[in-house]
Amino acid sequence: MAAVMRLMVFALLLVSSLSATAHDLGLARITLESSGPGSVRLDARLPIVLEPSAPQVAQGCTVNRLGERAHNRLDKTVSWLIGCDPVSESGDRSVFLDWQREAALVIVLRKDGTRTEQLIDADAGSIRLDLTVLMQDAPGIGASAIKFLKLGFEHILEGVDHLAFILGLCLIAGGWNLVKLVTAFTVGHSLSLAAASLGWVNVPSPPSEALIALSIAFIAREALVHPDQRSHSYPLVVIFGLLHGLGFAGALSALGVVPENLVTALISFNIGVELGQLVFIAGVLFLVAVLRSVTSVNLAVTRTTISIGLGSIAIFWTLERVASFLPESVF
Repeated sequence: MAAVMRLMVFALLLVSSLSATAHDLGLARITLESSGPGSVRLDARLPIVLEPSAPQVAQGCTVNRLGERAHNRLDKTVSWLIGCDPVSESGDRSVFLDWQREAALVIVLRKDGTRTEQLIDADAGSIRLDLTVLMQDAPGIGASAIKFLKLGFEHILEGVDHLAFILGLCLIAGGWNLVKLVTAFTVGHSLSLAAASLGWVNVPSPPSEALIALSIAFIAREALVHPDQRSHSYPLVVIFGLLHGLGFAGALSALGVVPENLVTALISFNIGVELGQLVFIAGVLFLVAVLRSVTSVNLAVTRTTISIGLGSIAIFWTLERVASFLPESVF
């Protein structure tokens, strides 16, 4: 039992070493706009710490850097002008972006005023754009839905703080009570995700991220007290869900989804989040079942150990996130 508890504590310490803002999806937001015959302007919105190399173009094409501008302390836009000879023998208008991003949201602005978007996965960190296809063809609604569903699924499984909250719910309830709490959480984050994505509410990201961390600390505290003394209720978990939904919305809005595809993106992304959430809960319950069947682990002691570790990490995240938006003069 002691070995299992040490392993649990080590895992929690490892989680605490991860970035407290776990919402970088590893994506590049790229806007392509026609600038004349054979000429395309490429604007890439990227994390400010990333220094992107120039796009690699096919023979017969040229690329010129136009400059960059910072939006805030987190991201910037870097621009290039890509020109391809219309009479090039190869006819290849491929552009390779070796930026070690997982995917790119590509927004295409055409001369006729139409705009479309699609997600393009990277291959070993390199993103390939076929300008001929992108500037002429628009993907179907089904392809966009699948892409955003996958994105939501990946986001919840990579969102350490959201998974920490779900783990906290698993620590304080089981059976139908767990189902009710998870349902309450789902209702909350679905509502705020929709409201924020549609522009009905606008809450600054840093304070909401700090409150998300504080919600994890509260749930961890609930797991340490006797069930009769717990102050949590389903409406309270709905409120916590509203906070976490703002985090999901921040990730989705960072993609700059065009209005024409917002509803599809919102529904698909949310379904992906729910699927990822269910997979994580199934994994936790499976681990508990294995521990019960093959070891003599004291689950009560294990629950207490995990709760203390989870609460400590959440308090650290809260302080770190509050410090990120307070004026430096405070310190």
